[in-house]
Amino acid sequence: MIMHRVTAIFKGRVQGVGFRASTKMIAHELGLAGYVQNMPDGTVKLVAEAEKSALERFLRIMKSKEILGERIVENLDVSYGEATREFNNFEIRK
Repeated sequence: MIMHRVTAIFKGRVQGVGFRASTKMIAHELGLAGYVQNMPDGTVKLVAEAEKSALERFLRIMKSKEILGERIVENLDVSYGEATREFNNFEIRK
């Protein structure tokens, strides 16, 4: 199995709306390892490793998240890299 790493910055109304908790739940369902973390500038950072198809599916799901019919992710910056296999699970970081 070829593993990939994705680093993503979610921009929009992504803090204080349960975004990290839903991120963790979906990451767990898709078998991702890594973390999600609120950043001081109001964005949410994600670092995750899995097969590329799982990462792409995960990002599609997260980009389409809505609350009360409003999309909460306005912009998403993504970069792919080589997996380091440093993660054993997926966690929410403070």
